[in-house]
Amino acid sequence: MLLWKYYLNNQRNEKLIKINNNTAGSKSILYFLPDNKKESQIVNYLIQDFYKEEKSIHYFCKRDSLINYKNNSHENFIVYQDIDLNKLGFFNNMKIVDQLNNLECDSLVDLNLSFNPVSLIIAYQLKYSIKIGFKSDVSDKIFNIILEKNKKAVFEKSFQTIKQLLHK
Repeated sequence: MLLWKYYLNNQRNEKLIKINNNTAGSKSILYFLPDNKKESQIVNYLIQDFYKEEKSIHYFCKRDSLINYKNNSHENFIVYQDIDLNKLGFFNNMKIVDQLNNLECDSLVDLNLSFNPVSLIIAYQLKYSIKIGFKSDVSDKIFNIILEKNKKAVFEKSFQTIKQLLHK
């Protein structure tokens, strides 16, 4: 945890983001999906409607967790594997980071309720104008919209907030 605080301690000066009712939401969204089975079951249920949308929606998760998201074709999935991590568990595959940046998404949403170092490192490196994630010790250094995390019902409410902001 100390390495994380050190790594993320360099505050970035970013422009303020203005979200208003005059837009049709985000045009292109990247979702970071949870790896653990319990969280992924909840998320998989909640993202069902997104598969039908005409927006450009992409998903990022660990290859081993693809089985938890079996209700779609996985064509918009970008995955990483254990070989993409160094000995300390830090993500070190810049080709994937470049691929995510080249998607030209305007929004990133990290749906991991529990601490996921890979998602946090990559979210920190991406140049998206809107970054949404759940509250943690380092979330204020990475995300410009931070959601509370508590129980399943609160998670569903947070997910509705995300849909209202990005999926108008």
